Amino acid sequence: MEFSTVKYKHHLKAIHQESTEVPTIGVIDRQPDGFHCPECSYIHTNVENFRRHVHISALIKGARGPPKAPAPVSHHSNSLKRPHSPSPPMQQPSKQRLHSPEREAIIVDTAIIPDVPEVVSNQESEYVPEVMASEPALHLSHALIHPPALVALQLGIDPVHHLIICGGHGYAVPWKDLASHFQRNTEHKGQHLPANIDEILEAHHAAKEIFHPTGLVAPIQSIPCHPGFHCLKCNHANIQHSSMLKHLSLEHPGNVAKDCIKACTVQIVFGRKRVGQVWAVEPNYSTFPAHNHQSVQFLEHLKAKELELEVLDVIQAPEDPRQTSIFLRRFQWLTATDGKPFNKLHGLTAKPVKKEKEFLDLEERVEGYFTRLRPLVMEMQPLVLKWINTPDEKGGINHRPFAYPQNDSSSEKYQAWGLRLICHVLRCVQTSAAPVLPVLLTDAQIKHAKAILTTLSITPSPPSTVFDPLIHSLLDSLFFSQHKGVSRHPNQCPVQSFIMCSAIDARSGNFEKFKSIANKADLLDDSVENPEFEVCQPFCTRWLRQSQPSPFESIQSLDQYSTTVAYSEKHLPVFQWDAKHQSFSIKGHTVSLSKIGDMYTTLLGRMEMLLNELTEGIQTNVPAHKDIVDDMTEDTPGYC
Repeated sequence: MEFSTVKYKHHLKAIHQESTEVPTIGVIDRQPDGFHCPECSYIHTNVENFRRHVHISALIKGARGPPKAPAPVSHHSNSLKRPHSPSPPMQQPSKQRLHSPEREAIIVDTAIIPDVPEVVSNQESEYVPEVMASEPALHLSHALIHPPALVALQLGIDPVHHLIICGGHGYAVPWKDLASHFQRNTEHKGQHLPANIDEILEAHHAAKEIFHPTGLVAPIQSIPCHPGFHCLKCNHANIQHSSMLKHLSLEHPGNVAKDCIKACTVQIVFGRKRVGQVWAVEPNYSTFPAHNHQSVQFLEHLKAKELELEVLDVIQAPEDPRQTSIFLRRFQWLTATDGKPFNKLHGLTAKPVKKEKEFLDLEERVEGYFTRLRPLVMEMQPLVLKWINTPDEKGGINHRPFAYPQNDSSSEKYQAWGLRLICHVLRCVQTSAAPVLPVLLTDAQIKHAKAILTTLSITPSPPSTVFDPLIHSLLDSLFFSQHKGVSRHPNQCPVQSFIMCSAIDARSGNFEKFKSIANKADLLDDSVENPEFEVCQPFCTRWLRQSQPSPFESIQSLDQYSTTVAYSEKHLPVFQWDAKHQSFSIKGHTVSLSKIGDMYTTLLGRMEMLLNELTEGIQTNVPAHKDIVDDMTEDTPGYC
């Protein structure tokens, strides 16, 4: 890096200075990770910023009394060693405030720096304090500290980053801007900061100077998280990828974006634009203190477990439940699959393979079933899918469960999921020994599955007219009935078991990542308004409420389940399905789904004849019936 003479001297003084002298303390030497404050766990590599720290600056100005001497540090080794004496020096009882619950762990630059206790003599310079018995081996981000005097003002203090958080606005406010923040925001009209605000903030160790982190840090409570990007070279973060590309070209020219920009979770920490406004965070952040010998043993234990799992090829839940996502804890996927070989679990939902000779003809039969069903779905568009695919007032499509138009590509996706679901059920029924994963099937589901297996074994293979009713009956029984024991063991439902096993990676045994789980976790326990969705509870509540495509709802669409939703949402006439869901009765008339397309065509023909009669004798260049426009095939809404 090139500097001018003045900047070069300033750079050497700030970054490469080995020690600094503080009045009443003496010389403070640089440790391998930077300068340490003797009264708290503050650390920084820049000596000038270190001297601006609240404790150091107070000592320099003479505002504080004589402090206690810091622990001297050895310069001869980058690693700290334990003393050879069997008994460690005594710790001063006056330092108990450093180990209060709010100050148990201070995370700075993605590392937890321990409090440095006072030592008895300067001769024991290599002393490392013993880990307190109450200190946890694993540190996570803490909740905000809410001093009683600041509760009404919706102000809190983050104990990890020492930031002042405004809960009403959802961002951090620098100490020096706190007064102006209350003056310029109408939300704080009539509110005033207490006269002793500085004493309150200093008592809870709020930071006067804010430093941008150099890596992923724990998220701050009360500040929303967003998907974004961060720079691997300087940890600059932003929500927009285009802004990251601009940053890369200006700050790191000559580097490739794919090597420097990485997707991550970010938080907009400060409301006003400033350097370091956006921080890159890790929602599952956890780290170990570097000095904690117990953490080293724990890491070695985890490595041994990983090697063991690579040999056993089984799924094992993390020993610390905080390392498990909310989604997996809520539905107990790890509990249901713990100790199971992930290759076999994934194989339950895989497509037919060559060694499964009895299943080789199944893929062709299922493809034929969906191929013959596809035109029927497309012909349903004018009547059934009309309201489902109609935008709302704001221009979005939010009608559950299908927030997207049905087309050939979506039908192919349904076909792939349908084949894997059928294979999953057939494998569970076919297994003579103890199954890898227990599944609760009703008598009807077992009956239809065995009927398919029996038909597949017949030589020569029966025609498609024999297979289509069997496939339809099995799917119908899976979606519209369930075993009575499923309420106690939801993971043993065949459909839920299929979704769980299909989400397992066959090579690593890890579950797929579920995005945006945290902000949707509160929807998991919501009840579904339509009583016919009770067969989906509680697993599919989240999918249906969020209008996200899932294998469950995708296959249901081919059983015309969307018809019930469309009619119930628009308060159209009530109709009843038959037992096989192939026809329904409405106003005393029975309508077959296969006839809907013909009925629609006939209706248009009658309308054209009627308009021709009404316009007979009228001079017009364009036939009147040409003005009839289907609002699902043209951009014009309604009829012209």
